[in-house]
Amino acid sequence: MSVNKIMIRFYIVLFIIFLFIMYLIDLNMQCHFIILNSPWISNNFCFAVSSGVFAGATVALAAEVRQYLLNKRQAQDALYAIATKLYVLMSVQSAVIAYYIKHMDAVIPENMGGEYARQPIFDCIKHLKTIDYSTFRQRDAFNKALQLLNTQICGMESCIRNLTNLRIVYNKIKIVDNDSNKKITASSGNMLKELNIEYNALQKCLSEINVFCDAFEMIDNKRFNWQQNKRTIDEMAKKIEDNIMYDPANE
Repeated sequence: MSVNKIMIRFYIVLFIIFLFIMYLIDLNMQCHFIILNSPWISNNFCFAVSSGVFAGATVALAAEVRQYLLNKRQAQDALYAIATKLYVLMSVQSAVIAYYIKHMDAVIPENMGGEYARQPIFDCIKHLKTIDYSTFRQRDAFNKALQLLNTQICGMESCIRNLTNLRIVYNKIKIVDNDSNKKITASSGNMLKELNIEYNALQKCLSEINVFCDAFEMIDNKRFNWQQNKRTIDEMAKKIEDNIMYDPANE
């Protein structure tokens, strides 16, 4: 969209310049301020050239505006899809942590908060950053929602990086107890405290993504139905909280 904006501005300037040139040539043809009737050049020739450039600029401007509007719509769809996926991924991690908080005697796996959990979320955030959503109107509602989210992205990335703290606490408990075979649960050492810290951080991120996605529905509820999507995701997360082995694919 940034390139579209540059080209639209360029064609508008070209449009105005050659519109003015055509006006001057036509005025000269009527009033004869400058005599242009040599064998090499004439008023008619200048008018034909300038009108050709003017027509080309008009067509190019119309095409660029059309492409800008298409790219704008596609960017909005992409932002909503990525944000929804991000909400799903974070909801799953939050639900997994909630499960171990609720079930104090459940054995926590060694790879809790590992790369398998963090990398898909980082990839999603990275993809979100690459979306070129740049409009002419700074007060564009989608743009305002995106600007707010961009101020929160660093906090989300920090939250996901901090999931490694679960692994750190997990290993510390084993070292302190001098038992590499010890089964770690939420009641072990500081594990419950760390689980609550990470759970609260994820809930904050989910709340921020919810505000972002909710803005889409408020702006255009015919294209975006966030509340229904959110209910579906939250129901899935609730089932994971109750049963860590729950698999939505089996339903």
